[in-house]
Amino acid sequence: MDEGPHAHGDPDVNIYAGCYNNPFLIWGKYRKKWLRATPPMSFQFHHAQMDGIPAAEFLARLEQLIRSVRDTIGAEERNEIMSDEQKFEVFKQRTVAHNEASYGAEIRAKYGDKEVDEANAAVMNLTQA
Repeated sequence: MDEGPHAHGDPDVNIYAGCYNNPFLIWGKYRKKWLRATPPMSFQFHHAQMDGIPAAEFLARLEQLIRSVRDTIGAEERNEIMSDEQKFEVFKQRTVAHNEASYGAEIRAKYGDKEVDEANAAVMNLTQA
């Protein structure tokens, strides 16, 4: 018996409604292979609405969030508790990365690489005290 194209949880591709729809992010049933479980995923958007770079940045951020959730669940399962120092290190790294992603080109053009690198280093050298 044919169960149709969605029988195995595969994401839809080439969804088209005749107009510019919002971007689609669709994932299917997780598949286990070796020691990993991965979902098939499809991200579709119309180029008139979004360029490739923001789409790639979105997918990179999504991957980072999925990895963070997976790591958090793993730590919980192992009864690991992240120390305040570890949390602060992650906070500093994310702050610098967010600043670079959001304002990096602008501030580097205005102040130069050396000054921005020094500012990033100053943030990374902050302590909790």
